[in-house]
Amino acid sequence: MQNQTLYWIWLSLKMPKTKNTYFLNLIDKFGTPYEIYRATEEDYYALDDVPEDIVARLCDKSLHRACKIMDDCAMNGYGIITYYDKEYPLTLKNIIDPPMVLYYQGKWPDVNRDAFLGIVGTRSMSEYGMKSAYKISYELAAAGIIIVSGMAYGIDSVSACAALAANGTTVAVLGCGLNTTYPASHTTLRRAIAKHGVIISEYPPDVGVERMHFPRRNRIISGLCSATFIVEAGAKSGALITAKEAMFQGRKVFAMPGNVGDENTDGTNRLIRDGIYVALESDDIYNEYEPLYYKVTDRIKMLKAKKHSDFDEGVLKRYGVRSAESLDSSDGAKRDETYKNYERPSYASKNVTSQTSKATEKESHIKDDQIEQPSNGYAEDVLSTLDDIHRTVYSMFKQGSPMLLDNFVSVSENTGDIIAALTTLEIMGLIRTMPGGIYVRL
Repeated sequence: MQNQTLYWIWLSLKMPKTKNTYFLNLIDKFGTPYEIYRATEEDYYALDDVPEDIVARLCDKSLHRACKIMDDCAMNGYGIITYYDKEYPLTLKNIIDPPMVLYYQGKWPDVNRDAFLGIVGTRSMSEYGMKSAYKISYELAAAGIIIVSGMAYGIDSVSACAALAANGTTVAVLGCGLNTTYPASHTTLRRAIAKHGVIISEYPPDVGVERMHFPRRNRIISGLCSATFIVEAGAKSGALITAKEAMFQGRKVFAMPGNVGDENTDGTNRLIRDGIYVALESDDIYNEYEPLYYKVTDRIKMLKAKKHSDFDEGVLKRYGVRSAESLDSSDGAKRDETYKNYERPSYASKNVTSQTSKATEKESHIKDDQIEQPSNGYAEDVLSTLDDIHRTVYSMFKQGSPMLLDNFVSVSENTGDIIAALTTLEIMGLIRTMPGGIYVRL
């Protein structure tokens, strides 16, 4: 039998970086990656649904890079899970754009039995958000729910630390290859996650940090989980992309409410306004998980954990975790600018200072016209994850020109589809609803 893993890797290298759904069509026609590899240019062109640029890539039969990737994984102790492996998560198979290959470091969980919850939020967390994320993550992890995040600054890393403190399991999904730790200051945290959980990436180990990887990464966080919990997110937080992915995938989304008018919770408050689930404490989420995962969760353990789940600053210090706003200038200079431009920090009215030294206090209140608007790169990244209706609706906007719902009737016969697209674009921080049913592009 041929080594299908090698050919899965080869096939994954041939797919576009922003979308890889074509591989499902190829598998449907040829059966296995090895048969795709053996096919000829004529075989590829006989398929109506495979673009010419992908055909050109498939005609390159070199296995050099795929072999190098396998050697790299073997040398570093990384595991490889492919789309046809029994260990591949069924939850990911059910999303529109599943990853072909998953590289991992640590102990691979029983992904088709265990309970997974995504917890994400702003990098520039407030004290309220930090303590709430810690407490809820601690209690749910103690109950047996696996906490999944992106290991980013702020809410993500605090949630991971809390899960570790509760002797629970946590998963980090990276937006780069396993040979890179991003952010670099989370090296200690990463080692702990790999020891007590697992680090996952769809990118080969030697792939570095690129801005487009992070919205792609978010679909895996939400896709692994039955639900996603947004703790604290501004109107332009990258966490909202994860929320959008979860909703698009048919998963539940919980959000923790915040003060009205606080830029740091504008995103979560809007999600709640638009009808997602509200979570005030761990019970709100656990009650949704218990009926489906009663064999792997334990309410008694969660109740006992409530006595020990108050925020512990020492846990964050142990793993080198801080708020993004508390980084000193030397750390900030080392941060990758492309990533910073994508996951834009929100402006919190009460940002957390450094866990080890007090940082300069930021301006607490910013007028609407001072809020940083999405760059073209941000909009392009977000739109690349949306369907044609969303992209068409957005393309009809002109900067500064107001639009009414009637202006979009040509997009779809179903008005509900248009309203849903406008709502998603507002959640993602690309447009804004004004009084009188007027929409404007930001």
